[in-house]
Order: sequence, then C-alpha cells, then structure tokens
Amino acid sequence: MKYLFSLFIVTSFGLFAQNKVKITINGLTPEITKELNKNQDRISFFIPEGAKIPGINLKIELQNETSKSGDIGRFGLLAIPDTDGNYSFKESFEVKLRKIDTTKLIQIKVTIETIFGNEIFTKVNRSYSEVSQPITLDKYMWREGNDKIKPERKLCLEFSTFVNDPALRNKIFEKEGKLTLKLTDFQLFLKQNESDKWQQYSEPIQGVITNGNALRLTSNLPIWLDPTKKIFVRFSAKTPLGNYIWDEYVLEPSEFRKEQRARFYTGEAFDKNSPLK
Repeated sequence: MKYLFSLFIVTSFGLFAQNKVKITINGLTPEITKELNKNQDRISFFIPEGAKIPGINLKIELQNETSKSGDIGRFGLLAIPDTDGNYSFKESFEVKLRKIDTTKLIQIKVTIETIFGNEIFTKVNRSYSEVSQPITLDKYMWREGNDKIKPERKLCLEFSTFVNDPALRNKIFEKEGKLTLKLTDFQLFLKQNESDKWQQYSEPIQGVITNGNALRLTSNLPIWLDPTKKIFVRFSAKTPLGNYIWDEYVLEPSEFRKEQRARFYTGEAFDKNSPLK
C-alpha cells in the first residue's frame, strides 16, 4: 500500500505538470516591422494606474485541428520599439491546458493588437514536444481575413468630475448636490504641443455618461493631430448651475487608445478662488 501510494503521488504530479505549456514569443519578422514603421503603427500596450505590469494586450489560442474549441491565455506584454522601430523582445507565457489533446497536433495562434486597431499575429501547427519552441509573429492586417490595414484614429478615455480637493469638493456638493450631467455638458480641448493654442473639439462628443457625472469617451482623433506623438488634453464639464470642473493632461500615444478606458482622469474647478454659483 505504501508503494502504491507513492506511485499515485508521482503519477499525480506528472499529470499536473502537463496542465500548463510554455509559449515563447520571439519578436516580429523584419517584414512586419517594416510595415508597422511605414504606417506609423506599433504594438499597443498600457500599464494600469498603480500597477507595475502591463494590462492584457496579447492572446494565445491553442486548439487541436479537429476540435471546435481549445484553450486561451491572455497576457500583458511590454513591447517598446527602439529608435529605429525595431522590437527585440523575447517573452514566455504559460497557458493552462484543459481541452487540448497533447497526443495530437496543436495549432497555436498568437495575436497582439496595434495602436491603430490592427493585429499582428501568427499561426503554427506543432506537436506537443515542439510547442515551447520560439514563435516569431509574421502577419499584420486589420483583423484576420481582411487584408486592409486600418488607420484607426480614436481618442478613448474616461473623465470623472470627482474633485480631489476635499474642501472644494464639499463646496461644490453644497451648491450643486449630486451631479447629473449630459453629453452636451462636457467639452474637450486638444493641442499637440505645449506652446500651441487650445483647440476645442468641434464634433459632438461621442460617449456614455456613467454614474451621472463621468464620461466614457470614444471620439475620432482630429486629422491635424499626429497619433504617434503625445497630445495635450483638457476636459471640462459644465454643472447645472454653470460651474466648471476641469483638468489638463499630457497623454502618450499608448494612453489615448481604447485599452486605456479603465483609467479615470479627475477634475478641479476652473478658478478655486472664485465663488461658486
């Protein structure tokens, strides 16, 4: 019985060790890098406020050829190009196996989104013993099956009228009560360089109001802004009594894409010294 128990322990640990597989991503092919640079596109990533690791921007899908479903792993990849636009990362990720038959050929698909909403990806078929060999991404397009590169220009952020200064916040609450705003109460001003004049976003703001006082913004980036460079943003919200809550931010290109929506930018009053209406 003692030996049988020992055999069970060894067998159990052997099976458990096969519940994960390591997938190694070894950068991009030179051809893909060239295409990215030509389109001023690049791998999209973001680091959530207060976090030390990037948010999810990479998907790995494993599937047997004859199966309709497989295993999926989602990870964060910090991929920063050098001054020439080249990527030299080599990262490994572990995917849990729940549906894969390791005795059969495994299809591996790796997908990373770019800042313009395109995809860099690859597909390879490997035996279980070859799965951990490095994979180089070699395809680039707007979603699989569409050979057009999409130059998406979107500004996707969230702005909350929460005021950080407690005294000022209490003053506004005493005057206004609980804020309930409309899309037309929000204004957006943009500029490319610090020395430029602010330009008001002229199109109707597209977005969703959450909690009555926060804006989930999804708007087109004006054509005069270079999406590969940082931009200066000023949010403002006009309250029902005519007070303004606002703030200004400098945003890097990776910060005004759709994956950054979870980040809230908070506001302050235009003039803290003026009496509230």
